[in-house]
Formats: sequence, structure tokens, C-alpha cells
Amino acid sequence: MNVQVRRHILNVAVEIIIATVFFVVFIALFFMLYLPHPDEAIELQLVALIAAIVAGGAIIYPYLAWTAFVLSVNPHRIIIKDGILLRRSSTWDLTGAQIECRQTLVDRALERGTLIIHTRTGRKEINNLGNFSRVRRILCQ
Repeated sequence: MNVQVRRHILNVAVEIIIATVFFVVFIALFFMLYLPHPDEAIELQLVALIAAIVAGGAIIYPYLAWTAFVLSVNPHRIIIKDGILLRRSSTWDLTGAQIECRQTLVDRALERGTLIIHTRTGRKEINNLGNFSRVRRILCQ
């Protein structure tokens, strides 16, 4: 049985909301400067427009980072794939590993959790995984 999960959407929701607020503010600033005097304050209009474009990019980046992270779980190994432009992949063999699943009361309500893997070579902690009950069903029975 193989399950693929992502980090919980709340990890990026705050970043997206903040970037959206800045985007709206800069667009509003641009139109407040442009509409009354289209030929005046061109430098300020340009700065507001560039700031809106940057804020728009700041909305897209957290979403792309969220979709780029994939955790593939089966009883024998875990594969983590991450990266937007440069894709990284790491495999953790679970033979002889100790696996710990942590969920607070809030985590259970939001269906997220933390997976901790202890192996001979090190320790890996993966926070705020979404659909955590699926991971727990496979690894932490």
C-alpha cells in the first residue's frame, strides 16, 4: 500500500493571505495615483505597479512550494520529493527504524500531524503533514 501526502494547506495559507493583502493594497495605491491624474506622479505609479507585481509573485510562490512537496509512504520506505525549480528526492529505508507519530488535539481536528523517523544514520522530522491518518494507518499502527 502506497500513500502520497503533502504538507497541510494551513502551512501556506497565512503567507498567501498576507501577500494577497499587500497585492490589493498596491493595486489600490496604483489606481488612487493613476485615476485622478493619469499624467502626474508617474514614478509613484510605476513603483506601486512594480510592488503589486512582486506581491502577486509572493502569492504564487508559497502555493508552488506547497504543491512541490510530496511524501510517498509505504511500510518499507518513505520518499520525500521537494523543490520547485530544482527537484530533490530523498529516500528513507524503514528497516530497523523507529517511527513516531505525533498529533495534538488541534492537529487531529485539522487532520495533520508530525512524523519522526529515527534510524541508525540520523533523525528526520516532518512537520504538519496533511491527511495524517493515512500515514499513521500505514506506519504507526
